[in-house]
Amino acid sequence: MGFDAPVAAVRRALEDAGLFRGGAGLLCGVSGGADSVALLYALWRLRS
Repeated sequence: MGFDAPVAAVRRALEDAGLFRGGAGLLCGVSGGADSVALLYALWRLRS
């Protein structure tokens, strides 16, 4: 499973929450470790 879909979901959640401005760059670094997965999951849950 790739990280493209979770990263896209996180980006949408940030945009929806007004935390991401369209003109700003977004850097999402994922090491693949448990902390990165937990962070992605927590941010993904914010979208609901």
